Amino acid sequence: MGSLTAKKIDKIEESGIYSDGNGLRLRVDKNKNKYWVLRYSIFGKSKDMGLGKYPIVTLNDARQKLVNAKKIIHDGKDPIQLKKEKQIELKRN
Repeated sequence: MGSLTAKKIDKIEESGIYSDGNGLRLRVDKNKNKYWVLRYSIFGKSKDMGLGKYPIVTLNDARQKLVNAKKIIHDGKDPIQLKKEKQIELKRN
C-alpha cells in the first residue's frame, strides 16, 4: 500500500495534494505545512476527513487511521459524524 515514503514526504516543497492511495492524501499548503486527509464516499457523498498534521502524525499513523476509518465506513457509519457525536458527549460530561 502507498506510494509515499517518509523520505518523499520530507522532500516535498510545492503546495498541492499528494496521494498515497486508498483515499489517503497529503495536503501541502503554500507555507509548506503538511496535513493528512482521508477522502471517502458514504451515502453517495464525497467527504474529506482531517487526520492530523505531519510530522506529528507520521505516515504509518495516517495509514492506521485510514484503516480504522475504513472499518467504520464498512459498518455503514460516517467517521466524521461519529467524531462529532463523541465531542458533544465529552462536552456534556
